[in-house]
Order: sequence, then C-alpha cells, then structure tokens
Amino acid sequence: MTAPDGISVVIPTGGAARLKLLAATLASLRRCAGVAQIILSEAGDRPHALDLARQWDADHLFTFAPGPFDRAAARNAGSRLARGDTIMWCDGDLLFGPDFVMRAREELEASGFDYLAPFSRIDYLSAAQSDAVIAGRLAPADCTPIRVLGPLHHGAPGGIGLVRAAFLARHGGMPGFKGWGLEDDAWVHKASVLGRIGATARADQRVWHLFHADSGSHSVAAGLAAKRRNASYAQNAAVFAQMQTIRDPDTWRAHFPPPAFAPTPWPAENSIVFTATGARARARAQRWAARIAAEYGVDVPVTDAAEAGRCDMLVAFCDKTAAQCPEQASIVVTDGGAPGHTHATVLARNIADVTHLRAEGRAVWHRPWGENGADDPIALIQAMSHVLVSPRTWRVRIALDRTRIAPPAFDRPRFWYFGLHDAGEVELLRQDLNGAELQRATAPSDSPIVIERELRAIRPPARWTVWPADRTGRWLDKLSGAIDGEALMQEVRA
Repeated sequence: MTAPDGISVVIPTGGAARLKLLAATLASLRRCAGVAQIILSEAGDRPHALDLARQWDADHLFTFAPGPFDRAAARNAGSRLARGDTIMWCDGDLLFGPDFVMRAREELEASGFDYLAPFSRIDYLSAAQSDAVIAGRLAPADCTPIRVLGPLHHGAPGGIGLVRAAFLARHGGMPGFKGWGLEDDAWVHKASVLGRIGATARADQRVWHLFHADSGSHSVAAGLAAKRRNASYAQNAAVFAQMQTIRDPDTWRAHFPPPAFAPTPWPAENSIVFTATGARARARAQRWAARIAAEYGVDVPVTDAAEAGRCDMLVAFCDKTAAQCPEQASIVVTDGGAPGHTHATVLARNIADVTHLRAEGRAVWHRPWGENGADDPIALIQAMSHVLVSPRTWRVRIALDRTRIAPPAFDRPRFWYFGLHDAGEVELLRQDLNGAELQRATAPSDSPIVIERELRAIRPPARWTVWPADRTGRWLDKLSGAIDGEALMQEVRA
C-alpha cells in the first residue's frame, strides 16, 4: 500500500544521547505539509526511541545491532517499510520550515532526478542557540549560525535527501560503513553512477542543524576529531576510494550488487512460527509469511496451534478473538477487537498483554493496519522487531577455582573487575566486586569463589571475565570462561 499524496520520512537513530534533538526534529516534521509517514529506524543493543515514536505518531522499527552505530544500515532498514513512492532521508537533529517537504517533493517530480538534495543551505546552530530554539525562546531563522554548508559537493553531502522508492528497490540503498563518516559521500557517488541526482535550485530551502558536541560537521576541527574517534575511518576511506574509481553502472553492479534480501531487524538465529485459527486467518498468515520470505529471506512456517512446538516467537492469527490464540503467543492478530475497526489488528506485543486482553474482555493492540488489496508491512514487522529483542533478565553464577588466581590478588586488593560479554565479545556488564563480595573472595578458604549477577539483556551472556588487581591497583592476570549449563545460567523472563 503506497501513500502517493505524501512523503515517507525515514530517520536513523541509535542510543539515548540525542533524544532531545530527535524530539525537536519530530515536532518540526509534524508541522510540515506533505509528510504522510515517519519511520524511526533505531539500531543498537536496546530501543530508546519508542516513546517518542508513540508521542509523534511515528512508526518504529528496532534492529538489534550492538556495536558501532551503522547509520546507513538503519536508513536502509527503515526505507524497506516506507509506504510512500518518495522517501525523505533525514537525520534526527534537523529543523525545517512548514513548506520545506512539499516544495522538495514538487521539485523532485519536476526535475526528473532519482535523488535530490532538497536544501539550499544548512545553518549549524551553537549549543546555546539550540537550547533556546528547543525551549521555544528563539526561532531558528533568527539565529546567527556558527557554520553554513551547501548541498552535495558544496559542503554537506548528506543529512537530508529525497529518493524515489522505485530507485531504491532497483539498486539497493546506502552503502554502509563502520561508525561515522563517508556513507553520505558513497551514496551520492552511487546514485550519480546509477541514476540522476541534483540539488535544489531554490534559495529558500533552508534547514537548521541542532548542536551536539560529537557532530563532525559544525566546524573543520569537529570533523577531524570525529574521524579520529572512529577507529574504522581509514578502512572506510579505502573502500570509498575504490568506489570512486567506478564510473559506469555495469561495473558498479558487478562490484556492489544490491542485496537479495534485507537484513532481519531481529537476530537472524531467532526462530519464528505463525499459527492460524480459521480460513481467513490462515490466508493472512500465509500472505505475511510470503512477505517476510520475500523481504528478509526467512522461511516462516504456518501451522495449527497444536503443532507450533518450541520457537523464539509465536504469532497467532485468529479469525475472531484473541481468546482463540495459544497461551505462548507473543503477538496476536485478529479480525475483530478494536472498537470501530473491522480490519486486521495487531492486538498484543507480549503474553502479558494477551492475558490482560482475555481478563478484561477488551482489545489491547499495538497498531492497526488497513487492507486495500495488500497488507501494510510496518504494523506486524515493527511489532516483531520489538518482541524478539525485548530484554530479559539472565541470572549468572560463576564458581572460580582459587588456585587459578595470582596470590597478590588476595592481599588487600584495591578491586576486582567482573564483566559479562555476548558471543561477539560485546561487553554487556562491567562491575567491580562490592566490598562484601571482595571480602568473601579474598578470605582464606578451600571453597570456590562464587560470583552471582542478574543482567538485563536481549541475548544471554556467552562469556565471563574476572580481572583482579593487587593492593596498589595494578592489574594482574585476568581469567575468563564460557557460560554454559543450567548450573551457571538461568533465564528469568522479564
């Protein structure tokens, strides 16, 4: 289902540090004519922006991706779920005038470009100006910017751009790099090789950039500092240099073909099963299974409830009410329930909601979607992206052999570090042993040293690390090991 009369805006976001700026961007976009859909595409180890999405009526997709934020991948993931035939990529630290989006769309249509940089200038605000603008004490147009950049090759290759959805479907999205830097430059080059690009010819398409200290754009020095902070920048630059040598579409496609499938927002190893009760429900479940197979390359079996078996997420499709769904269902989809709605409705994100729905006899839904010939993909996929990455509580119990630890660690040590890591060595927890624990650990004994922790995380910890120090704080040899077996770890559902 498309939204031909409006634009789908996709905002990549990650972490909690810039939520205040993101809220200002969302408020600005909601004052713009021509915005039919906003998708917050969040990536990280846990979602932070869902409340903002609800507040500003935005769709929210969460991709479980611990480690450095991949802005390009987040943009691409959100773009796959856009309803509009025109997509506006937008960073979550920009402000616009009320006619900006509509004028940009009109210019894209008139120009015949596949990609348009729709701004005539980006005005970078100072920290004090940004705070005043967000608080409503100052209008952006009344600010004196600390820097001004033009579009494309005039200073700002990215930040905001309009792209035709058909062009993305044909050629794939933005090339990705690790951390900050060069993804916008790479996209501009790719789009110029495979299609037609340009910048606005209007002088009144002004955009304002809210200040954040880690921006690489508000000064030359800030750009150099951002490059130094990114350990992968040199590797990114080498890949981009290779891209720049390609000048024809066939060579580009040979070296950088578009992916056959989008990466799944949820961890790829998660298993998903659809169940269906009733003929209409089975038809809908089969349509959704086909959609997910086409979009993500994931085969989702459609079974009867009694045959579902064990899986990471069970989605139950019912013809009538949620009372028909199996107890273990994580999401319920039904034809009836939401007052005033007769179309399909995602009723619940978790079993607690399902239980509440049954107990109260009323509908509790995540987000309804209509069906005029085709299902809107955002409703179920965004719910699935949250269910499969909902944090759980993991209880960990480690028993250490004292003989493996260097003797200075027992002589009034200053601290012992304890950490938990996932299978990719991403640190999930870092804590020193508290005073009582350290006293027990260093007391004379023949018994193992027991360390217990509860951890809130999406995936279970896979390895532990204990790193003792001596009385001066000097690190000694660290110990590490795998976490496996029921004696070491027990999952407690949140």
